[in-house]
Amino acid sequence: MADRQGQPVRDSAERDYRIATHMIPGEGGLPALEFVEARPGGPRTGAPVLFVHGAFGGAWMWSEFFIPFFARRGRHVAAFS
Repeated sequence: MADRQGQPVRDSAERDYRIATHMIPGEGGLPALEFVEARPGGPRTGAPVLFVHGAFGGAWMWSEFFIPFFARRGRHVAAFS
């Protein structure tokens, strides 16, 4: 599994969080599975959140607004494509 670790992100009004993208290789030359997750920098609150995209989507569609929104509030968040 190849990882790209992001730098900690700090929002001026919220807690910091860390976003990482993992590429899970497919077997026999199949495309890789992308797994994006954000871990809160402080204490975790609530259950983890998993975003699942519909047709014509991917993990990218959650990473701009929704993943940071929940991660800043202490949730461990993930999405895959």
